[in-house]
Formats: sequence, C-alpha cells, structure tokens
Amino acid sequence: MTVAAIGESQHRRALLGQPGGTTLTFDARGNCYANDRPLAGRCVRFSECKSAVYAWQQLGLLPVSCQWTPYDHFVCCPHGGYELPRRLVPPSEQICSEAYRRQPGPRTLRQPRGINHASAAKVFPGKAGRLVKFVAGGKPTRYAEFPYMCALGWRLLRPITNNEYAFKCGGVLIAPQYVLTVAHCTRVGGESPSVALIGGVELNNSRAGELINIQRITPHPYYDGVSSNNDLALVRLERNAYHSIACLWRHGEVPLQPLTALGYGQTKFAGPASDALLQVQLYPLDNRQCALYFRASDALNQQPGPGQLCAGDNSGRMDTCQGDSGGPLILHQQHGQVRIPYIIGLTSFGGSCATGAPGIYTRLAHYVSWIENQIWRS
Repeated sequence: MTVAAIGESQHRRALLGQPGGTTLTFDARGNCYANDRPLAGRCVRFSECKSAVYAWQQLGLLPVSCQWTPYDHFVCCPHGGYELPRRLVPPSEQICSEAYRRQPGPRTLRQPRGINHASAAKVFPGKAGRLVKFVAGGKPTRYAEFPYMCALGWRLLRPITNNEYAFKCGGVLIAPQYVLTVAHCTRVGGESPSVALIGGVELNNSRAGELINIQRITPHPYYDGVSSNNDLALVRLERNAYHSIACLWRHGEVPLQPLTALGYGQTKFAGPASDALLQVQLYPLDNRQCALYFRASDALNQQPGPGQLCAGDNSGRMDTCQGDSGGPLILHQQHGQVRIPYIIGLTSFGGSCATGAPGIYTRLAHYVSWIENQIWRS
C-alpha cells in the first residue's frame, strides 16, 4: 500500500501526533524521539519504513510523522526498521578499497643486492621556456616502497649499452591495466613511449620490476600545451600489472600536511639524473599565493587553474626537477593498520629547481570523472 492510501486528514493527524498528544524531538544527528512512548528512530519516507508500512497494512496503526507534504510523507521510523538507499561507490574508490582492504601495516623490505642508489643516468632536456620537472634534493627510496611508481620508456634505435629504452617520464599505476601520466609526456621528440616499467625499481635493473608494452595512450582532449592546462593522459597497458595501485584523491581540498613527490629526474638544476627512485617532501600552496612566484616569469602567465596545484619547499632545498614529468604527488593516510597512498597530483612544470619557487602539478581531484569514464565507462 502506498502513502496515498492513507487519507490526508489522517496524515495531518499523524503529523500533529497520535491521540494523546505524541510529539517529537530531534537531536543534532537527525534522530527522532517520541515523548510518550519508547520510540527512537530516524525520519525516513513512509514507503522506506518497513515497520510503519506493516503496522498500517496489517494493524491499521498510523505512523508518527516527522513531516508531511502533498508529495511525500516522512515518519519517525525505529532504528532497524528502515533501509536507507545504498550509496553508489565510485569505481576508483571501490578498486582502492579492494586493494587495501586486508593488507597488513607497512613493512620494511630487505634490499636486494646489486642496487646502487648512487648511480647516475642520462640527462633528458625539458621543454623550452617551460621546464619539465623532477626530483632535486631527494633521498633514495627503499626497495618496493612505492610499487605503483612507473617509468615510461622510449625504445632506443641505437642502444649505447644493454639498455633498450630511455626512460624520460614518470607515471603511476591506478588500475591493473592503467597508468596515469601527464599529456606533455605522450610525445617527446616526436615519438610516444612504448613501455612502462612498474614497481619503483632502478631504471638499469628492469628485471626487478614489470616491463609492460603500452597498448594505447589517451591524452586529455582539452590539453593546452601553451598553458599546460589539463596536462593529463591515461596509458593502457597490454596486460594487467601485478603491483599495487595508488588511489585517486577525490576531494577538492588538500590537507596541509607533507606530500611525497616521486621521480627519477635530475638531482639539481642541469645536473645528473638518477637511476634510483627518489622522494622529497613538499607542502601544498594556495593557488593565489603560488601565482606570485611566477608573475615575473613566462612559465606561468596567469593564476593556476582549477586543474592545477602548487606545492613546494620553503627552504628551497627540495623540489621536483627536469627529467621525469608525470610522477605522482602522494598523500598518505592511515586507516587502522593500513597506510593508503592517494594521488594528489602529477608533476607538470615549474621554473628552476630547488630555488624556493613551488612547482605546478596537475590536480587529480579535478579529473576523477574523466578518468573513471575512460576506464570504467561500461
């Protein structure tokens, strides 16, 4: 029986209270309490309150109303007597909860022999007038500390050593078959990357990670190479990776706490790059404050847009630098025994490294809908 089966006069009588003067009080959490009976519940639609529907259909008893309108009837329904509509969990949130549901707390893994964090690698130039960024003043990461970190590789036509690929950009694994990077990394020197090295391992030790061929690259349709707006791209791999993923940060606000930037790039401006994965701690900065640093530079001719994020280090010692755009900016949050990595941004561009000016990152929360539509559109 629907709400319409209860007459309007009976609705109004229920709203004012049952015979005997039943009235309701409410607390700050939205719970309702009757003054003359042991009724404590929540105001829900009559049709969603199983106990109220049964009492009316089988016993002819009126519910205690919270609110009545010509279109709807809300009743004080005892706790346990109603079913609230299930929240639709976004696919990226669901895959994150599955990945970190029952994992133990963080462990320090032993480092295999043969990994040399002090090794140097090739220097790859950035974009003219708008420098691609990488880690300066960073410290080495532990083996398998960031398993979702990726390096995008370009096949070398004439390998100088045993290395078949030049790793010029970073990325981050967000689903078993998908890597996020920045749009300006989709073509470097007129060529697109052909492989992704996953696992946050040394670049000259690809056997320690997963080297997977790239099947397809989808840059954001509104990427602007001049302003670097919408600097985002999605990489589909030929097969699933077995490494852990990082989760997408869905909230517009970024907590004022340390963020971890990852990259393989130069350790100082115009200096050598690093084969080892490095990390630095940076802090988010308000976009209006950020614009002050770039006002006298052609690197940013306007205030950062809603899809961009500023982060830096006030001491000027730590920064992302040239050589590996697309690496993630990570916020770690503790949920019980599980430490979950959330991607706040992707390294996009900046000025000279480690000079006190912040770097510009692609703000992931602004693009979650686009990312989910690309991966889980069906």
